[in-house]
Amino acid sequence: MAEQPVSLEELYRRHLGDGIRLAYLFCRDLATAEDLAQEAFVTVMQRLQHLRRREAFWAYYRRTLVRLAIRRAKRERARDAQVQASPAEAAWQPDLEARDEIWGALGELPQRQRVALVLRYYEDLDDGRIADLLRCRESTVRSLASRGLHALRSHLEASDDR
Repeated sequence: MAEQPVSLEELYRRHLGDGIRLAYLFCRDLATAEDLAQEAFVTVMQRLQHLRRREAFWAYYRRTLVRLAIRRAKRERARDAQVQASPAEAAWQPDLEARDEIWGALGELPQRQRVALVLRYYEDLDDGRIADLLRCRESTVRSLASRGLHALRSHLEASDDR
């Protein structure tokens, strides 16, 4: 039985919401997450005819989204390095409930550690798949996740002592 082609609208409805949620976990800004998700969708749609397995659209879409998020974060870090933050902004620490505190701590992690943790615990991907998405070794993924978890624990323990 021949597989019916999936319409562009169906792919958009099926995957954009998940893409926005995933992008939000990387960048912690809804407008940026929406931009990244839409940019990734357009990028994948432009290459749809070249995809080997169209049924794996989400995998291609997620990979594109991760790459775009990493590139955008690098550009923002370069831009921020040129602009010095005021002392008041640098000293500001959010005083939030436990869940918000964890998300805040996650947002403070280096980009690759945050991506490794989000892909492992939110997307439930194994180290091999994460390594493929980040273009690194599985041992690097384990190291990134370990260092990220250690940093989160340290942050939460320090806030408990306050």
